Amino acid sequence: MKIFGREFFKPRTPRTRSPDNNNEPPLRPGRISQPPSTAMLSPYRSRQATLLKTLRATYDAVDAIELLIEETGDLSQALYNFIRLANVGHEMQFFALNNDKKRLTKVESEWRDFASRVNAMSNAGLDGLIDQLHYLAFVRGAMACECEITSSLDDIVDIYPLNPQSITWELEDRNGRQIWIPYQYDGFFNRSSTSRAGMVSLEDANFFWVPTDPKVDDPRGRLLLKPALSSIDFQIQVLNDIQQVLHNQGWPREDISIDLEKLMTMIPPEAKSDSKKQREWLKEHIEWVKTQFDSLNPDDSFIHFSDTTVKLADGAANTGRGLDVRAIMEMVDIQIMNSVKTPGTMMQRINSATETWATVQFRIFVSGIQSIQRSSKRLIESIARLWLRTHGYQGIPVFTHNTIDYTSELQRIQIKNQKAIFWKLAQLMGWIEGDEASQELFGHDAVGEPQQTQPQNQGGDNDQNNGDQSEDD
Repeated sequence: MKIFGREFFKPRTPRTRSPDNNNEPPLRPGRISQPPSTAMLSPYRSRQATLLKTLRATYDAVDAIELLIEETGDLSQALYNFIRLANVGHEMQFFALNNDKKRLTKVESEWRDFASRVNAMSNAGLDGLIDQLHYLAFVRGAMACECEITSSLDDIVDIYPLNPQSITWELEDRNGRQIWIPYQYDGFFNRSSTSRAGMVSLEDANFFWVPTDPKVDDPRGRLLLKPALSSIDFQIQVLNDIQQVLHNQGWPREDISIDLEKLMTMIPPEAKSDSKKQREWLKEHIEWVKTQFDSLNPDDSFIHFSDTTVKLADGAANTGRGLDVRAIMEMVDIQIMNSVKTPGTMMQRINSATETWATVQFRIFVSGIQSIQRSSKRLIESIARLWLRTHGYQGIPVFTHNTIDYTSELQRIQIKNQKAIFWKLAQLMGWIEGDEASQELFGHDAVGEPQQTQPQNQGGDNDQNNGDQSEDD
């Protein structure tokens, strides 16, 4: 459509056909992937009594990672840090095809309504969906989801995150090219009439897949937390060993000695000439003493005969234990922090690092998060392009994650002030228009023209402002 010779919207392409200019696949209604087979979810959660044994008996790496996230503090903290920092808000903008500076505010308003209702299972909207996608990328090695389109092809019903471990890939021939085709293995999901050899093809689905650091010629992603399995295994074993050492050497214990010479004088006459009866009598007496001490309460006093001596052993101060717990735990901590890709300042490992070095560590950590954010940015923009097609709009979606901010309020104000000075200079020099500067600073067009300000007079330079001086002077 053209108004005064200017084209605002191109003719709408039939939804059942692919546009000729970008070779996009045709829209298809419905959902092809299968929902989980679990029909009921209990609110009760069980806990592991023998974590190390369960971990070593878990064959699948992803199941082991999920187990440790639920049961160990280190992996739980690492996931918490990643999920919270990776999604600190976002902004979705739509620009016209023929003018990448012109925002489509009406389309953005409709998108906000759509974003508030997607991911209906958690009622968290698009923000909750992004958290789930980041979780899949960090824990399960890829972001995967499918969009269900209405039967009339004019809207998206919902967006369903998919478990990447339910997706298998087959290298097949398509028009003379070898292409990896995704299939959803029915072993994870309900049987469906559309399944073929136990798998449901997602080739024709509105399916989106973004792997995490994939290998060459391998569409599957990489498990970022897999190295933590051996580190946590070793940590749990070390903690169990340290527990035994603490019980054996770390606590003060009583040293009870019985005077054998005095005890021999107390042996009954019938047992003095029989060695077997002597041993039985001595053993019986020692067991009697042990029983008496075991029956004492913590605040009871020691009352005993002179043949028994009681004193405290130097268990806690035993210098010959041959074990430096601190050095061992520092070694384990380094292995865990490297495995979960998180610096010590984020894992509650307090050390002697300076504030500058801690800031450098945090910036490196944030760079890793931004890499995952770029993947979710592309995925959400792909969903947005599909949403535009269902509504018949022509536009360019631009999804932007908010910057992970670790500056103070004063620093933020100073940065905003410097940006305002920069864009003001750019406008005064004629490099940009006022609307562009206003969009960058405030997110909307300018509401007026710049006000020309006059410099203040310092006195003595303008005779009109010096009323106490005569014209003769």
